[in-house]
Amino acid sequence: MQVLEWGALERVQEHFADIAISICNAGDEVSPQLFVVRANSQGRVVKMVSLAPQTVEVFFGNDAGKDAFGPFVKELLTEGSVIRTKFVKELGFEPNVFVQVNEAWAAAPSELEEYADGRINGLTPSQHPNREEILMVTLHLPAMSIPVLHRIVDKPKRHAVKGVFPSQAEARNFAGRLTMQDAFGAETGSADDTSA
Repeated sequence: MQVLEWGALERVQEHFADIAISICNAGDEVSPQLFVVRANSQGRVVKMVSLAPQTVEVFFGNDAGKDAFGPFVKELLTEGSVIRTKFVKELGFEPNVFVQVNEAWAAAPSELEEYADGRINGLTPSQHPNREEILMVTLHLPAMSIPVLHRIVDKPKRHAVKGVFPSQAEARNFAGRLTMQDAFGAETGSADDTSA
């Protein structure tokens, strides 16, 4: 599988973020979307397939689907796996990035709060009193996910504020149910993976 440099990954993320932010800023909700992507070494999206809404619902609709998401993406991006072989045969291209776009609630634990199992003091981000609504564009690779959180603010009207692409170290420290890091046991941040 072609591995993309960090700068190329940033350009792939910008491609999807620009589209999602424009939808959000037009006043529309951004429904969860999943894309199987082939990008070139410069980060240009050369081939892409959007997964059907029914398939997206399988992953976002309940806890079992959310728990199955990481293993599915890992298999899709792993050379020789059954899922990847099937996708390559049906799509006619080899994906090197899986992209997730969705609205979510996010919360960061304070120094006095305990973080464990995606919860802060036992609360999911959507239940936390200091939660923020975000538009999340996440690039999934076989061993890590690279999230970019674009804050959604309501004033003067509802709109998304473009977030900053993380450094490699920052991306490695992100965790959540729908991340590759979570599949490998990282527990250092949280973004709820349901629509806000």
